[in-house]
Amino acid sequence: MLVFLAVITTFNITIYVVSDYYDKRLGNIQHNENEYEKFSEVSAIVEKYFVGDYTEKDLMDGAIRGYISGLGDKWSGYYTAEEYKLISDESNNKYAGIGITISYDDATQYYMISDLEEDGTASKAGIGIGDMITAVEDKDVRGVSQNEVVEMVRGDEGTFVKITVLKKDGSLQDYTLERQEIYTPDITSRMLENDIGFIRIDAFDNGAEKEFNTHLDELIDKGAKALIFDVRVNGGGYANVMSKMLDRLLPQGMIISMTSKDGMTQENVSDEDWVELPMAVLTNKYSISAAEFFAAAIQEYGVGTIVGDATGGKGYAQTTMPLSDGSALNISTYRYYTPKGNSLTDVGVTPDIEVSLSPEALYNFYSLTDEEDTQLQKAIEVLMPKVQAAIEAEQATEATEATTND
Repeated sequence: MLVFLAVITTFNITIYVVSDYYDKRLGNIQHNENEYEKFSEVSAIVEKYFVGDYTEKDLMDGAIRGYISGLGDKWSGYYTAEEYKLISDESNNKYAGIGITISYDDATQYYMISDLEEDGTASKAGIGIGDMITAVEDKDVRGVSQNEVVEMVRGDEGTFVKITVLKKDGSLQDYTLERQEIYTPDITSRMLENDIGFIRIDAFDNGAEKEFNTHLDELIDKGAKALIFDVRVNGGGYANVMSKMLDRLLPQGMIISMTSKDGMTQENVSDEDWVELPMAVLTNKYSISAAEFFAAAIQEYGVGTIVGDATGGKGYAQTTMPLSDGSALNISTYRYYTPKGNSLTDVGVTPDIEVSLSPEALYNFYSLTDEEDTQLQKAIEVLMPKVQAAIEAEQATEATEATTND
């Protein structure tokens, strides 16, 4: 009798669970059918009444963009096949172009040349930083997205592109330039005065950690007694690349933790070997994602001083998922946290010392001299006492060794 009751009870529970499951599935199906019916209704109206030109591809791309936009997450997005290829090439530093970096200019609605490759065809032709691109292949760029303009300028190596440029003197000039393979390093470095090593990190792209280690070792070999890391105007990159860089700069412990929707947590940690030098990190509001976590980790471990402006405040990590037609979704799939477990979402990193560039200096960021860069000057000022102390300690050690030898 007990076995019989147990069987009956189990059967009833199973029926209840299965019924509840299928009721929910049926409800979801009915809900989706209603939504698709609404979409079909809209499509029919457009097809019957809209007087403009369009393609089915444009409609589908727009619909998917709108769907992802409905998530309310500014970090998630949809890339067309063309945009995804462009982004993939950039992340691997492989593309053919004319050696320019552009930014949108609100005042003119054109695209300003904000940086130039020294050996690029644009630089060799006499185009300068601050010049404006007004047209590509005679097409006015006003109202055209930055990604579209970049895509128009880039192409196959050895082909040519015509751009119209508004020069600083107010003249318009046409240039027909050959596209060449461009390699833009993510990491650059130099030794400043007073034995301070300076490392500029433009992005945390694939392979950037190898560049970083090379530059870091070179500066140390040259006798750097302090380090400045510049992550201003850095849109981020890969968390694992950032973690490998920080592993050189932090003592043993947590670097970053990331939690997915199902509650699974991934942790990146540093080992016990690290570069024990005074450090400073330069940040601004364009330091986003991996760039601000780089600063946050150094700040929370107390091994460096953050100088500049508050960072962007991004607390989600994205995964890019390719689709069957070559397009892709870039979806926030992880919440990530600093070494102390803090989220930077809508908060960012507050500098230890807040110093802002003037609007003009920010506008001309890529062409600033060291003397014009007030944020850099403040970082140098912060590190100098520590550099001087290291120099005096070295001199004292050398004097003691000399006395011992005598």
